[in-house]
Amino acid sequence: MKTFKQVITYLIYFFIILLPLQTRLIYKSATIKSEHFEYGSLSLYGTEILLGLIMILSIIYFSISVDWSKIKEKQKNSYKRLGILAVFLAFFVINILLAANQEVAWQKFSWLINAIAFVGVLLLVRPKVINLGIAFTISALAQSYFAINQFMEQKVIANKWLGMAAQDPEVLGAPVIETADGRWLRTFGSLTGPNVLAPFLVIALFLIIYLYPKARTKRENRFFLLSFVIIAIAALTTLSKAAILALIFFSIIYGFFVRKDKLKTEKTTKLSLILLFVIIIFTVSYPSLVVTRITGESRLEQHSYEERLDQYSELQQVIKNNWLWGAGLGNYAIELQKVKPNQEAWTYQPVHNAWLVMLAEIGLIGTLLLIGSLVWAYTNKIKTNSINLILLTSLSFMALFYHFWWSLWFGLIFIAFIVGFSILNHFENKRS
Repeated sequence: MKTFKQVITYLIYFFIILLPLQTRLIYKSATIKSEHFEYGSLSLYGTEILLGLIMILSIIYFSISVDWSKIKEKQKNSYKRLGILAVFLAFFVINILLAANQEVAWQKFSWLINAIAFVGVLLLVRPKVINLGIAFTISALAQSYFAINQFMEQKVIANKWLGMAAQDPEVLGAPVIETADGRWLRTFGSLTGPNVLAPFLVIALFLIIYLYPKARTKRENRFFLLSFVIIAIAALTTLSKAAILALIFFSIIYGFFVRKDKLKTEKTTKLSLILLFVIIIFTVSYPSLVVTRITGESRLEQHSYEERLDQYSELQQVIKNNWLWGAGLGNYAIELQKVKPNQEAWTYQPVHNAWLVMLAEIGLIGTLLLIGSLVWAYTNKIKTNSINLILLTSLSFMALFYHFWWSLWFGLIFIAFIVGFSILNHFENKRS
Protein backbone atom coordinates (compact mmCIF):
# COMPACT_ATOMS: atom_id res chain seq x y z
CA MET A 1 0.00 0.00 0.00
CA LYS A 2 2.84 2.40 0.86
CA THR A 3 4.52 1.73 -2.51
CA PHE A 4 1.21 2.29 -4.30
CA LYS A 5 0.84 5.67 -2.61
CA GLN A 6 4.44 6.58 -3.53
CA VAL A 7 3.69 5.84 -7.19
CA ILE A 8 0.71 8.23 -7.10
CA THR A 9 2.80 10.84 -5.29
CA TYR A 10 5.57 10.78 -7.89
CA LEU A 11 2.99 10.93 -10.68
CA ILE A 12 1.58 14.08 -9.00
CA TYR A 13 5.07 15.64 -8.99
CA PHE A 14 5.49 14.69 -12.66
CA PHE A 15 2.08 16.20 -13.48
CA ILE A 16 3.05 19.48 -11.80
CA ILE A 17 6.31 19.62 -13.75
CA LEU A 18 4.36 19.11 -16.99
CA LEU A 19 1.60 21.55 -15.97
CA PRO A 20 2.44 24.24 -18.61
CA LEU A 21 2.65 21.67 -21.41
CA GLN A 22 0.24 22.67 -24.20
CA THR A 23 0.44 19.41 -26.16
CA ARG A 24 -3.09 18.53 -27.21
CA LEU A 25 -5.27 16.82 -29.74
CA ILE A 26 -7.77 19.20 -31.38
CA TYR A 27 -10.47 16.68 -32.21
CA LYS A 28 -12.97 19.29 -33.42
CA SER A 29 -11.67 22.52 -34.89
CA ALA A 30 -13.95 25.53 -35.26
CA THR A 31 -13.33 28.14 -37.94
CA ILE A 32 -14.53 31.64 -38.74
CA LYS A 33 -13.85 32.89 -42.27
CA SER A 34 -11.51 29.91 -42.78
CA GLU A 35 -9.44 30.89 -39.71
CA HIS A 36 -9.06 28.73 -36.61
CA PHE A 37 -11.38 29.84 -33.80
CA GLU A 38 -9.78 28.72 -30.52
CA TYR A 39 -12.74 29.30 -28.22
CA GLY A 40 -15.11 27.23 -30.33
CA SER A 41 -12.76 24.24 -30.73
CA LEU A 42 -12.64 21.01 -28.72
CA SER A 43 -9.32 19.68 -27.43
CA LEU A 44 -7.83 16.95 -25.28
CA TYR A 45 -4.62 17.98 -23.49
CA GLY A 46 -1.84 15.54 -22.67
CA THR A 47 -1.96 16.71 -19.05
CA GLU A 48 -5.67 15.80 -18.91
CA ILE A 49 -4.77 12.21 -19.79
CA LEU A 50 -2.05 12.08 -17.11
CA LEU A 51 -4.43 13.56 -14.53
CA GLY A 52 -7.01 10.93 -15.50
CA LEU A 53 -4.48 8.18 -14.75
CA ILE A 54 -3.65 9.78 -11.39
CA MET A 55 -7.35 9.97 -10.49
CA ILE A 56 -7.98 6.32 -11.39
CA LEU A 57 -5.04 5.19 -9.24
CA SER A 58 -6.20 7.48 -6.41
CA ILE A 59 -9.71 5.99 -6.49
CA ILE A 60 -8.22 2.49 -6.27
CA TYR A 61 -5.95 3.60 -3.40
CA PHE A 62 -8.88 5.20 -1.56
CA SER A 63 -11.13 2.18 -1.95
CA ILE A 64 -8.43 -0.11 -0.55
CA SER A 65 -7.14 2.08 2.28
CA VAL A 66 -10.33 3.72 3.56
CA ASP A 67 -11.88 2.62 6.86
CA TRP A 68 -15.51 2.10 5.78
CA SER A 69 -16.78 1.98 9.38
CA LYS A 70 -15.70 5.59 9.89
CA ILE A 71 -17.35 6.55 6.62
CA LYS A 72 -20.68 5.25 7.93
CA GLU A 73 -20.30 7.32 11.13
CA LYS A 74 -19.95 10.48 9.03
CA GLN A 75 -22.86 9.59 6.78
CA LYS A 76 -25.10 12.40 8.08
CA ASN A 77 -22.57 15.09 7.13
CA SER A 78 -22.09 13.47 3.74
CA TYR A 79 -25.81 13.87 2.99
CA LYS A 80 -25.47 17.62 3.51
CA ARG A 81 -22.46 17.78 1.18
CA LEU A 82 -24.26 15.71 -1.43
CA GLY A 83 -27.18 18.14 -1.25
CA ILE A 84 -24.86 21.09 -1.92
CA LEU A 85 -23.23 19.16 -4.76
CA ALA A 86 -26.65 18.42 -6.25
CA VAL A 87 -27.48 22.15 -6.27
CA PHE A 88 -24.25 22.91 -8.17
CA LEU A 89 -24.82 20.10 -10.65
CA ALA A 90 -28.40 21.22 -11.27
CA PHE A 91 -27.25 24.77 -11.93
CA PHE A 92 -24.49 23.76 -14.34
CA VAL A 93 -26.77 21.42 -16.26
CA ILE A 94 -29.23 24.30 -16.80
CA ASN A 95 -26.34 26.64 -17.69
CA ILE A 96 -25.00 24.17 -20.26
CA LEU A 97 -28.40 23.47 -21.80
CA LEU A 98 -28.96 27.21 -22.30
CA ALA A 99 -25.52 27.69 -23.93
CA ALA A 100 -25.27 28.48 -27.64
CA ASN A 101 -22.55 25.84 -28.01
CA GLN A 102 -23.25 22.96 -25.63
CA GLU A 103 -20.19 20.95 -26.72
CA VAL A 104 -17.85 23.74 -25.62
CA ALA A 105 -19.83 24.11 -22.40
CA TRP A 106 -19.52 20.39 -21.58
CA GLN A 107 -15.77 20.58 -22.26
CA LYS A 108 -15.41 23.51 -19.85
CA PHE A 109 -17.52 21.63 -17.29
CA SER A 110 -15.18 18.63 -17.55
CA TRP A 111 -12.22 20.96 -16.92
CA LEU A 112 -13.89 22.28 -13.78
CA ILE A 113 -14.61 18.76 -12.52
CA ASN A 114 -11.02 17.68 -13.20
CA ALA A 115 -9.64 20.75 -11.41
CA ILE A 116 -11.77 20.04 -8.34
CA ALA A 117 -10.79 16.36 -8.51
CA PHE A 118 -7.11 17.33 -8.58
CA VAL A 119 -7.55 19.22 -5.30
CA GLY A 120 -9.24 16.09 -3.91
CA VAL A 121 -6.32 13.91 -5.02
CA LEU A 122 -3.84 16.24 -3.30
CA LEU A 123 -5.85 16.07 -0.06
CA LEU A 124 -6.12 12.29 -0.27
CA VAL A 125 -2.45 11.55 -1.02
CA ARG A 126 -1.06 14.55 0.91
CA PRO A 127 2.40 14.93 -0.65
CA LYS A 128 4.82 17.14 1.28
CA VAL A 129 4.41 20.85 0.59
CA ILE A 130 8.13 21.43 0.05
CA ASN A 131 8.23 18.65 -2.55
CA LEU A 132 5.26 20.18 -4.36
CA GLY A 133 7.13 23.48 -4.32
CA ILE A 134 10.27 21.86 -5.74
CA ALA A 135 8.27 20.21 -8.54
CA PHE A 136 6.61 23.53 -9.37
CA THR A 137 9.99 25.30 -9.31
CA ILE A 138 11.44 22.73 -11.74
CA SER A 139 8.49 23.40 -14.05
CA ALA A 140 9.07 27.16 -13.78
CA LEU A 141 12.79 26.69 -14.50
CA ALA A 142 11.95 24.85 -17.73
CA GLN A 143 9.66 27.71 -18.75
CA SER A 144 12.35 30.22 -17.77
CA TYR A 145 14.83 28.50 -20.07
CA PHE A 146 12.39 28.82 -22.98
CA ALA A 147 11.57 32.42 -22.08
CA ILE A 148 15.14 33.66 -21.75
CA ASN A 149 16.12 31.89 -24.97
CA GLN A 150 13.12 33.44 -26.78
CA PHE A 151 14.04 36.88 -25.42
CA MET A 152 17.63 36.62 -26.61
CA GLU A 153 16.81 35.04 -29.98
CA GLN A 154 13.69 37.20 -30.51
CA LYS A 155 11.62 34.37 -31.90
CA VAL A 156 9.54 31.40 -30.78
CA ILE A 157 10.27 28.19 -32.67
CA ALA A 158 7.25 26.01 -33.37
CA ASN A 159 7.19 22.63 -31.63
CA LYS A 160 4.06 20.49 -31.99
CA TRP A 161 5.12 18.16 -29.14
CA LEU A 162 5.28 21.07 -26.71
CA GLY A 163 2.23 22.78 -28.21
CA MET A 164 4.28 25.84 -29.20
CA ALA A 165 3.36 27.96 -32.23
CA ALA A 166 6.00 29.97 -34.11
CA GLN A 167 6.20 33.69 -33.28
CA ASP A 168 8.14 36.43 -35.02
CA PRO A 169 8.15 40.09 -33.88
CA GLU A 170 7.93 41.27 -37.49
CA VAL A 171 4.69 39.35 -38.08
CA LEU A 172 1.47 41.18 -37.23
CA GLY A 173 -0.40 39.67 -34.28
CA ALA A 174 2.67 38.69 -32.28
CA PRO A 175 2.71 40.29 -28.78
CA VAL A 176 5.48 42.87 -28.98
CA ILE A 177 6.72 46.10 -27.46
CA GLU A 178 7.26 48.78 -30.09
CA THR A 179 10.09 51.24 -29.41
CA ALA A 180 12.19 53.62 -31.49
CA ASP A 181 14.59 50.69 -32.02
CA GLY A 182 11.89 48.45 -33.49
CA ARG A 183 9.52 45.68 -32.40
CA TRP A 184 10.55 43.50 -29.45
CA LEU A 185 8.91 40.12 -28.84
CA ARG A 186 7.55 39.39 -25.36
CA THR A 187 8.25 35.85 -24.16
CA PHE A 188 5.84 32.89 -24.05
CA GLY A 189 7.72 29.89 -22.70
CA SER A 190 5.68 26.94 -23.94
CA LEU A 191 2.43 28.65 -22.91
CA THR A 192 -0.07 30.57 -25.02
CA GLY A 193 1.21 34.08 -24.33
CA PRO A 194 3.30 36.35 -22.08
CA ASN A 195 0.30 37.18 -19.91
CA VAL A 196 -0.07 33.46 -19.12
CA LEU A 197 3.62 32.79 -18.53
CA ALA A 198 4.14 35.81 -16.24
CA PRO A 199 1.63 34.84 -13.49
CA PHE A 200 2.98 31.27 -13.58
CA LEU A 201 6.51 32.51 -12.90
CA VAL A 202 5.34 35.00 -10.28
CA ILE A 203 3.58 32.27 -8.29
CA ALA A 204 6.77 30.18 -8.53
CA LEU A 205 8.73 33.11 -7.05
CA PHE A 206 6.26 33.42 -4.17
CA LEU A 207 6.62 29.70 -3.44
CA ILE A 208 10.42 30.02 -3.40
CA ILE A 209 10.23 33.00 -1.02
CA TYR A 210 8.11 30.86 1.32
CA LEU A 211 10.06 27.59 0.98
CA TYR A 212 13.61 29.00 0.97
CA PRO A 213 13.77 29.20 4.81
CA LYS A 214 12.43 25.61 4.95
CA ALA A 215 15.28 24.16 2.84
CA ARG A 216 16.35 20.86 4.44
CA THR A 217 19.85 20.68 2.96
CA LYS A 218 22.51 22.98 1.53
CA ARG A 219 21.68 21.52 -1.88
CA GLU A 220 18.01 22.59 -1.56
CA ASN A 221 19.16 25.97 -0.28
CA ARG A 222 21.31 26.55 -3.39
CA PHE A 223 18.55 25.18 -5.62
CA PHE A 224 15.96 27.68 -4.36
CA LEU A 225 18.43 30.59 -4.49
CA LEU A 226 19.64 29.93 -8.05
CA SER A 227 16.09 29.17 -9.23
CA PHE A 228 14.86 32.48 -7.83
CA VAL A 229 17.42 34.43 -9.87
CA ILE A 230 16.68 32.58 -13.13
CA ILE A 231 12.88 32.72 -12.75
CA ALA A 232 12.97 36.42 -11.79
CA ILE A 233 14.92 37.23 -14.97
CA ALA A 234 12.47 35.18 -17.06
CA ALA A 235 9.47 36.91 -15.43
CA LEU A 236 10.84 40.31 -16.48
CA THR A 237 11.24 39.16 -20.09
CA THR A 238 7.46 38.78 -20.33
CA LEU A 239 7.15 42.54 -19.74
CA SER A 240 3.79 41.84 -18.10
CA LYS A 241 2.88 44.88 -15.99
CA ALA A 242 0.20 43.43 -13.71
CA ALA A 243 2.18 40.28 -12.84
CA ILE A 244 5.39 42.17 -12.06
CA LEU A 245 3.44 44.72 -10.02
CA ALA A 246 1.84 41.84 -8.08
CA LEU A 247 5.28 40.32 -7.47
CA ILE A 248 6.73 43.54 -6.05
CA PHE A 249 3.67 44.53 -4.01
CA PHE A 250 2.89 41.14 -2.47
CA SER A 251 6.57 40.40 -1.74
CA ILE A 252 6.59 43.55 0.40
CA ILE A 253 3.34 42.45 2.10
CA TYR A 254 4.81 39.00 2.82
CA GLY A 255 7.90 40.62 4.34
CA PHE A 256 5.59 42.57 6.66
CA PHE A 257 3.81 39.34 7.70
CA VAL A 258 7.02 37.51 8.65
CA ARG A 259 8.84 40.46 10.24
CA LYS A 260 8.76 38.83 13.71
CA ASP A 261 10.43 35.63 12.49
CA LYS A 262 14.20 36.23 12.37
CA LEU A 263 15.05 33.40 9.93
CA LYS A 264 12.19 34.17 7.52
CA THR A 265 12.97 37.89 7.64
CA GLU A 266 16.63 37.26 6.85
CA LYS A 267 15.84 34.92 3.94
CA THR A 268 13.03 37.10 2.56
CA THR A 269 15.24 40.20 2.72
CA LYS A 270 17.98 38.36 0.85
CA LEU A 271 15.61 37.33 -1.96
CA SER A 272 14.03 40.80 -2.06
CA LEU A 273 17.45 42.39 -2.56
CA ILE A 274 18.21 39.89 -5.33
CA LEU A 275 14.89 40.74 -6.98
CA LEU A 276 15.64 44.47 -6.73
CA PHE A 277 19.10 43.90 -8.23
CA VAL A 278 17.64 41.86 -11.14
CA ILE A 279 15.02 44.56 -11.84
CA ILE A 280 17.69 47.31 -11.83
CA ILE A 281 20.02 45.35 -14.15
CA PHE A 282 17.16 44.54 -16.53
CA THR A 283 16.00 48.17 -16.56
CA VAL A 284 19.52 49.49 -17.23
CA SER A 285 20.02 46.87 -19.98
CA TYR A 286 16.69 47.51 -21.74
CA PRO A 287 15.58 51.02 -20.74
CA SER A 288 13.45 51.67 -23.83
CA LEU A 289 11.40 48.49 -23.25
CA VAL A 290 10.75 49.30 -19.59
CA VAL A 291 9.94 52.98 -20.19
CA THR A 292 7.62 52.16 -23.10
CA ARG A 293 5.81 49.53 -21.04
CA ILE A 294 5.43 51.77 -18.00
CA THR A 295 4.36 54.95 -19.78
CA GLY A 296 2.17 53.18 -22.37
CA GLU A 297 2.70 56.02 -24.84
CA SER A 298 3.68 53.99 -27.91
CA ARG A 299 1.24 53.36 -30.75
CA LEU A 300 0.81 49.67 -29.93
CA GLU A 301 0.38 50.35 -26.20
CA GLN A 302 -2.36 52.86 -26.98
CA HIS A 303 -3.99 50.44 -29.41
CA SER A 304 -3.94 47.68 -26.76
CA TYR A 305 -5.49 50.04 -24.22
CA GLU A 306 -8.27 51.00 -26.65
CA GLU A 307 -8.95 47.34 -27.43
CA ARG A 308 -9.38 46.59 -23.75
CA LEU A 309 -11.84 49.47 -23.40
CA ASP A 310 -13.80 48.08 -26.35
CA GLN A 311 -13.81 44.65 -24.71
CA TYR A 312 -15.45 46.09 -21.59
CA SER A 313 -18.08 47.72 -23.76
CA GLU A 314 -18.79 44.37 -25.43
CA LEU A 315 -18.82 42.67 -22.03
CA GLN A 316 -21.73 44.83 -20.88
CA GLN A 317 -23.82 43.58 -23.78
CA VAL A 318 -22.94 39.93 -23.14
CA ILE A 319 -23.84 40.23 -19.44
CA LYS A 320 -27.01 42.20 -20.22
CA ASN A 321 -28.24 39.38 -22.46
CA ASN A 322 -27.31 36.61 -20.01
CA TRP A 323 -27.26 38.19 -16.55
CA LEU A 324 -29.16 35.49 -14.63
CA TRP A 325 -28.04 32.06 -15.91
CA GLY A 326 -25.01 33.15 -17.91
CA ALA A 327 -24.01 32.69 -21.54
CA GLY A 328 -22.85 29.14 -20.81
CA LEU A 329 -19.54 27.69 -19.70
CA GLY A 330 -16.82 28.50 -22.24
CA ASN A 331 -19.29 30.43 -24.41
CA TYR A 332 -18.14 34.02 -23.84
CA ALA A 333 -16.28 34.37 -27.15
CA ILE A 334 -19.10 32.54 -28.94
CA GLU A 335 -21.64 34.96 -27.49
CA LEU A 336 -19.53 37.84 -28.79
CA GLN A 337 -20.42 36.78 -32.31
CA LYS A 338 -23.98 37.97 -31.62
CA VAL A 339 -22.71 41.32 -30.33
CA LYS A 340 -20.34 41.97 -33.28
CA PRO A 341 -21.09 39.62 -36.19
CA ASN A 342 -18.98 39.04 -39.32
CA GLN A 343 -15.62 39.79 -37.69
CA GLU A 344 -12.31 37.94 -38.02
CA ALA A 345 -11.75 34.92 -35.75
CA TRP A 346 -9.02 36.59 -33.69
CA THR A 347 -11.32 39.46 -32.66
CA TYR A 348 -13.52 37.13 -30.59
CA GLN A 349 -11.52 37.11 -27.35
CA PRO A 350 -12.61 37.04 -23.70
CA VAL A 351 -12.28 40.33 -21.85
CA HIS A 352 -9.00 40.52 -19.91
CA ASN A 353 -10.63 39.96 -16.53
CA ALA A 354 -11.25 36.40 -15.33
CA TRP A 355 -13.81 37.51 -12.75
CA LEU A 356 -15.96 39.24 -15.37
CA VAL A 357 -15.64 36.39 -17.88
CA MET A 358 -16.84 34.06 -15.12
CA LEU A 359 -19.77 36.37 -14.35
CA ALA A 360 -20.72 36.50 -18.05
CA GLU A 361 -20.54 32.72 -18.49
CA ILE A 362 -22.29 31.54 -15.32
CA GLY A 363 -24.43 34.57 -14.56
CA LEU A 364 -25.49 36.02 -11.23
CA ILE A 365 -26.75 32.70 -9.81
CA GLY A 366 -23.59 30.76 -10.63
CA THR A 367 -21.29 33.55 -9.44
CA LEU A 368 -23.04 33.75 -6.06
CA LEU A 369 -22.87 29.96 -5.67
CA LEU A 370 -19.19 29.86 -6.60
CA ILE A 371 -18.11 32.81 -4.47
CA GLY A 372 -20.08 31.39 -1.52
CA SER A 373 -18.29 28.05 -1.83
CA LEU A 374 -14.89 29.77 -2.16
CA VAL A 375 -15.51 31.86 0.97
CA TRP A 376 -16.55 28.72 2.86
CA ALA A 377 -13.47 26.81 1.65
CA TYR A 378 -11.17 29.70 2.51
CA THR A 379 -12.50 30.21 6.03
CA ASN A 380 -12.92 26.52 6.89
CA LYS A 381 -10.14 24.72 5.00
CA ILE A 382 -7.42 27.08 3.84
CA LYS A 383 -7.14 29.54 6.75
CA THR A 384 -5.23 32.80 6.67
CA ASN A 385 -1.55 32.08 7.22
CA SER A 386 0.91 34.30 5.42
CA ILE A 387 1.71 32.39 2.23
CA ASN A 388 -1.86 31.18 1.69
CA LEU A 389 -3.07 34.76 1.90
CA ILE A 390 -0.35 35.96 -0.49
CA LEU A 391 -0.99 33.20 -3.05
CA LEU A 392 -4.76 33.63 -3.11
CA THR A 393 -4.87 37.42 -2.99
CA SER A 394 -2.17 37.78 -5.67
CA LEU A 395 -4.12 35.29 -7.83
CA SER A 396 -7.30 37.31 -7.28
CA PHE A 397 -5.47 40.52 -8.17
CA MET A 398 -3.91 39.13 -11.36
CA ALA A 399 -7.30 37.68 -12.37
CA LEU A 400 -8.46 41.30 -12.75
CA PHE A 401 -6.09 41.67 -15.73
CA TYR A 402 -5.87 38.18 -17.28
CA HIS A 403 -8.71 35.96 -18.45
CA PHE A 404 -6.79 32.66 -18.75
CA TRP A 405 -7.44 31.74 -15.10
CA TRP A 406 -11.04 30.99 -16.09
CA SER A 407 -11.02 30.59 -19.87
CA LEU A 408 -8.22 28.01 -20.35
CA TRP A 409 -7.62 24.45 -19.10
CA PHE A 410 -4.18 25.54 -17.85
CA GLY A 411 -5.70 28.38 -15.82
CA LEU A 412 -8.24 26.19 -14.04
CA ILE A 413 -5.75 23.46 -13.16
CA PHE A 414 -3.26 26.15 -12.08
CA ILE A 415 -5.85 27.51 -9.64
CA ALA A 416 -6.49 23.96 -8.41
CA PHE A 417 -2.79 23.56 -7.64
CA ILE A 418 -2.67 26.83 -5.68
CA VAL A 419 -5.79 25.92 -3.68
CA GLY A 420 -4.55 22.38 -3.01
CA PHE A 421 -1.10 23.66 -1.99
CA SER A 422 -2.69 26.18 0.39
CA ILE A 423 -4.88 23.57 2.10
CA LEU A 424 -2.00 21.09 2.47
CA ASN A 425 0.19 23.88 3.83
CA HIS A 426 -2.47 24.63 6.45
CA PHE A 427 -2.59 20.94 7.46
CA GLU A 428 1.21 20.74 7.77
CA ASN A 429 1.40 23.92 9.85
CA LYS A 430 -1.38 22.62 12.05
CA ARG A 431 0.51 19.37 12.71
CA SER A 432 3.74 21.23 13.45
